[in-house]
Amino acid sequence: MIEIETNQASLDTMAVTIQALHVSKKQMTLAVFRQLPKLEKPEKNVPKIEGIQNWGVVRYSIKDEGEIWIVFSHNGKLFRRELRTYPPPYYKECDDFLKSLERDLSKISVYGFGKEKERREQERQNLLIEIEKEKEDWPKRKAKQDAFYQSEKELLNNLPQLFIAV
Repeated sequence: MIEIETNQASLDTMAVTIQALHVSKKQMTLAVFRQLPKLEKPEKNVPKIEGIQNWGVVRYSIKDEGEIWIVFSHNGKLFRRELRTYPPPYYKECDDFLKSLERDLSKISVYGFGKEKERREQERQNLLIEIEKEKEDWPKRKAKQDAFYQSEKELLNNLPQLFIAV
């Protein structure tokens, strides 16, 4: 543990800039913020919306919707969208799914006779194919998701924090 002597410490006054969002010369309230149209970030197969201007970030928890928001304008109107800076819970679920497939594979016995043995061998073969596909696809999907979350974090770090009145 570090010990700091009081003669080494000091208090300084620093300037802080707060940017407040105003609508018609009045500060925006949380109730008005909740009424802003909510748009999702375009997914990979949806064309990007052109002409977006990011205004800033609002930290405000709306149940079942989000906690960190980007306020932006498009075609002269304000919108909000959730800023997702954390990996989704399915990261762990995908890893667990792959492990469960491998466990299932170890449980399939190929002993037996006739059609039952053929059915089990086919089931085992199908599971092997699914495991290999999952092992091949999951790292690619995860890398794309990681790039997405990195871009979201960069937005959070580079945009100003906006103050909304209670």
